[in-house]
This record gives sequence, structure tokens and C-alpha cells, in this order.
Amino acid sequence: MKNIFLLLFLFVVVISSCKEPKNSPPAKSITEDSIPALPPPRPDNYYKRYEGTIAGQKIVMQLTAAGNEIAGMYYYENLGIPIYFSSRSIKGDSLTLDEYPLADRFSETDKFPTLKLAFSDSSLTGIWNSGDRIRAFPVELKETYTAGSYKFNYAVIQDSIIPYPEVQGGPMAKFKLSYIIPDTAQTDANKFLKNEVAVILGYDKISSNTSIDEIAKKFSSDYLQSYKNELPQPNEDSIDLTSPTFKYEFDQRMGIVYNRQDFVIISSNNYEYTGGAHPNHSTTFFCFDVREQKRLSAKDIFVRDSAKLQPIFEKAIRKMRKIPAKEKLSSVLFENYILPNDNFFFNDAGIIFFYNPYEIAAYVYGDTELFIPYSEMMPFLTDYFKERMGLR
Repeated sequence: MKNIFLLLFLFVVVISSCKEPKNSPPAKSITEDSIPALPPPRPDNYYKRYEGTIAGQKIVMQLTAAGNEIAGMYYYENLGIPIYFSSRSIKGDSLTLDEYPLADRFSETDKFPTLKLAFSDSSLTGIWNSGDRIRAFPVELKETYTAGSYKFNYAVIQDSIIPYPEVQGGPMAKFKLSYIIPDTAQTDANKFLKNEVAVILGYDKISSNTSIDEIAKKFSSDYLQSYKNELPQPNEDSIDLTSPTFKYEFDQRMGIVYNRQDFVIISSNNYEYTGGAHPNHSTTFFCFDVREQKRLSAKDIFVRDSAKLQPIFEKAIRKMRKIPAKEKLSSVLFENYILPNDNFFFNDAGIIFFYNPYEIAAYVYGDTELFIPYSEMMPFLTDYFKERMGLR
């Protein structure tokens, strides 16, 4: 459509030039080859990996777009602490991203930093503004896939079911899945990643002829059919089918938090409401060594030593939750201690341990995310991991 408007504009320019005085310079001839090619429109759903700088400091960003929703995270290479963001507005080639603390409580009145950016074919440029809007720094990011990183596509599937349309306000289930698709190039790495994405979605390793899209559709169909099968029948008079008990909602969004050095780490954030007092959500991280073609467990990364790790984790949780030194951890947590779990991811600077609601604290405290730098974890890291990450 843009090309059509461009041709019409050029046509008008040529016609207008014919009406100019005879002593005006002759109009240049317009040929198809002289019309500049416009960049192809961005798809509605995509994954992009960026490297660049904010205020001159190196960062790595992972970004996914699902329709009109953009989300992701970035980290400063020398710090490693994850910084999450989501889109506030998307207008043409302009994008405003709001940063937010994923694993902490905050209100709508809290002000967080923003990124005001302009899209180009393969870059993001603009300004980072602090939450108080006092400081502003330039942002320069380039889409890049260095050796040991991988390309992905992104897709969204949505569906719903109203099993008894004759019952006004009756049972209803909504389903949404935003998922990553490894690049279609038939490499061993992409085949491995494809199988692992299928496993994340709850299915055994799949045949080479089965696509991730087919798995996603099956996941949607299975979920809605299972919901329908568990419903009572409309003729059961003792049951109120208009009760919130029978209104379900499921939303799973996959993302990528690390894509470097032949490691790919996928996050899966699940939101589900099943008619209870409140919805539940959880985030799980899946760490893959693509070079060795295996999913990593805690024992691949570090050696557990409860006595020595406890002080390190206590220091981190006190800082994160602002628990005074003289106050017991049990004033916030279920127990008076905290230890590493098996839900973690890592980047160039450290390991991030993630605790979902009810795991170590009440639901009201939300998620708990602890960043432990390699400088503190070094005595506990395996030789394999130190060698793969180039740690000394």
C-alpha cells in the first residue's frame, strides 16, 4: 500500500513539473529502478536480540512482540541484574517502554524509568529517562546474532469456549499462548531447540514433520476440551453454572532471557484463573546448553553447600526485601532462612534465582528474584560452567 501511495505522489510531481515555466530546469525522468525500496513491514509477532549501549554502558536486550504488546528484559553486561520492560505505546516507528520490577510489589503511582525509542530496519535508538525524569541518556541498540546465539520466530494463538451458550452468563474458558519458534533452518541446534520447546508445552519430543504451530494448536485444543469435560451438565439443578467457579482463563507467555555463548534460556510465565479467590501465576526458567544439546540442572551449574550459601542468600534477600539486619527473615518469609532452588537463569555477570508465590513467602509478596554475582558464587561453580562461561 505504501508503494502505491509513493507512486501516486511521484506521478503528481511529474505532472506538476510539466506545468512549470519553459525556463525551469527539465524534470528528471522517473524510472522504477530510481524509486527507493521501502523496508518490509515488521510482522505483528517477532523476537529480536539487541546489543548496544545506554549511557555508553554495554547492554544486551531480548525483546518479543505479540501483536500490540512488546515485552522483554535487558541487563548491563558489567552488572547482570535483569531489568524488565513492557510497552506503554506503539505508534508507527515510535515505541515507549516502561521498566518495572518483576519481583517486587509496586503501585500504579510509582514511577519507573522509560525508554523512548525509534525503530529502524535493524536498530533501536532513543532516550532512557529516569523515573523522576531528571536524568536522560542516549540509547543505541543494534539487532545482532553473534556466534553462539540463535534466531527465533514468535507466534500467538488465542481461543475460547462457551460450552452452554443457552445459559446466560454461564461457563466460559479463555486460552492464550505466546510462544517461540526456533529458526526453520534444519540444523542440529534448531532441531534440539524445537524438541525442547515442545517439551515445555507439555509434549514428548516430536517428529521432524511436526511443527511447533501444530503443537500449540494441540495444546489449546487439549486445554479447552479438558475444561469442557470437567463441567457439570446444565440439567443438574443444584449447581449454579453462572458462578465464577466455572469461568477459567489461561495465559502462557514464553520469552528468552539469555541467548549467547551457545546457551539459550527460555522463560515461561503462566497466568491461570480457575474460579478461586484469586488467579495464580508462576514463572519457570529452562536453561539449555545448545552445544551439548542438554537441559541444564542446578548440579551442572553449582555445588550446593547449605552452610556456606546461606549467608550469601540471606544478604541478597535482606537487600531485596529491605529486611533490617536485626529482624528475622521469618518476618517476611515462611522460614528464617533461604537457600538456592532449581528455578534459575544466568547471564554474563551472575545467577538469578527465582521464587514463585507461596514458595518461600505469602502470595501478597509476589515473586522473589535474587541476583547472586559470580564473584560470590565462584567457589561453588562447577568446572564445566566456569569453562563454558570463561570465568576465572
